[in-house]
Amino acid sequence: MLIVTALGDVLVLLPASLALIAWLAACGAPAQAAAYARALFFCLSTMFALKFAFAVSDLGWRLVGINSPSGHVAFATTFYGALGLWLSERKSRRAGLAIRAALAAPALAVAVTRYLLHVHSPREIFVGALVGVAALAIFEWKRPAWTGLRLPLARVQNWGPVGAVYTLALLLLANRWTAEGWIDGMATRFGAMAGLSS
Repeated sequence: MLIVTALGDVLVLLPASLALIAWLAACGAPAQAAAYARALFFCLSTMFALKFAFAVSDLGWRLVGINSPSGHVAFATTFYGALGLWLSERKSRRAGLAIRAALAAPALAVAVTRYLLHVHSPREIFVGALVGVAALAIFEWKRPAWTGLRLPLARVQNWGPVGAVYTLALLLLANRWTAEGWIDGMATRFGAMAGLSS
């Protein structure tokens, strides 16, 4: 279950996202790279702001029963959702639905594992999913139609095995580090200075 939940970890998806942006730009799709970069920035900055705000005081818990929205779910929804939207373009209706369902599965699996591991409540998972869906709306906003890539097959053959090993290593290491403690520490200090901590 830890490997599955790591599919939404920032340690896995941030390098994957940056590599995807660079790859799209290098393969002749700079508009697609820019669209995903906007979605990525929205997802990460919004989740940081929400986690920071909820960690400053327990007001969020008292008002809406949320301690910390799920960043794993937000990032997984953004990353796998964008891939699904890209890869399903210019496909038949049935093939497009199959591709989107296949790429929605990791995001859904991340959401389920966050609950089963008792890391987040259903409300916190729902807020994370909302942020991810909003990031996908930003991704789609003014994005030109997908025209495919000029795919350099030699590079894929050369770097594919390296990427696979790197991804496996990140999945195995992902659960050993989290940004939560860092965000919570900053928020606690800020809340104490501002007189917001109870």
